[in-house]
Amino acid sequence: MKKFFFLFAFLNVIGAIVSAQEPKAPEPPVDTSATLILAGNQEAEISYNKGVEFLSRNEYQSAIQSFDEALKHNPSFTLARQNKAVALSALGKYRDAIDELQTVVSYDSTNNRSLYALGAAYYQVDELDNATLYLAKAIKHGYKGFEAFYLAGQASFRQGDYNAAIAAFSLAIAVNSNNWEVYNDRGSAYRMLEKYDDAIADYKKAASLNLSSAIVYNNLGSVYRKKENFDEAILNYSLAIKVEPNNHIAYNNRGSAYLDKKQYDKAIEDFNKVISIKPDYYYAYNNLGAAYMKLKNYDKAIEAFQKAIKLKPDYAVAHANLGSAYEMKHDIEAAVKAWKEAVKYGYTAAQQYINYYYKN
Repeated sequence: MKKFFFLFAFLNVIGAIVSAQEPKAPEPPVDTSATLILAGNQEAEISYNKGVEFLSRNEYQSAIQSFDEALKHNPSFTLARQNKAVALSALGKYRDAIDELQTVVSYDSTNNRSLYALGAAYYQVDELDNATLYLAKAIKHGYKGFEAFYLAGQASFRQGDYNAAIAAFSLAIAVNSNNWEVYNDRGSAYRMLEKYDDAIADYKKAASLNLSSAIVYNNLGSVYRKKENFDEAILNYSLAIKVEPNNHIAYNNRGSAYLDKKQYDKAIEDFNKVISIKPDYYYAYNNLGAAYMKLKNYDKAIEAFQKAIKLKPDYAVAHANLGSAYEMKHDIEAAVKAWKEAVKYGYTAAQQYINYYYKN
């Protein structure tokens, strides 16, 4: 069974963050259509057939040895080189797989199976320009598999070309309209373009195809939060939690929605739940501090911001928030010190707070 990539978005107390959850890249299918070739160089073909047998049993190293033996007898044996690349990819040796596949396309620049496999391998090593290039070539030369369109969408999404991602995901949907991940991912692309109604439609379609996906409910909640429909956001985050009771991101996002609704006690409850599930999740400590700030419990806020900073010393927003908490306690020296740290780590807006006290 092929595994495909899928994306999800989640929100923290400040701003939107898109994250990616990426299973292993789709691997080119093993080509067994010519396993009994007996014409030409018989020794090469016998070694090739052995390699295919090893590959079908997931004995990748033995498969590579057999394909190498076939190539020793016939260096232009395309099928042997293609399937050697499959075995190399299965072992995580993507650079070696790329070398083999580049040799194949140097013989035949229209070999769409190898062009697709090259795109998939380049994706795995984060060479997204090359991934996009070879996936486009594979499609141009007749590769019509769902996985090519889907992976092309993934590559475009990661490059920030959301319109291209939507176009590729739409082609994937035309091939297979029953795959929930592609609707989820196209929804995320729409969300990045702030086309929230389109995003909601896709997330709802994804949810109808997979009622047990916490990712989809979480994403749907985040879009509703962007539309300031906090009740729907909370409802969908709650559905994500129902599906995955220990989903710390869904608890964090629901806490943020409660914060938006000024239901600070419920927000604090959710942020504390996040911390109980994932004690090193520094976003939750920052958000917890923000909730305590709203309740004017500045000591608790300072404690929470300090814990966030302890976990992530360069967490600029937490430094800025810590400065604000000290300011509310009239400890201006400590506030300015915290704001300087915020500026140091990239939160330049804190400089205006420093300037205010230096000038006054």
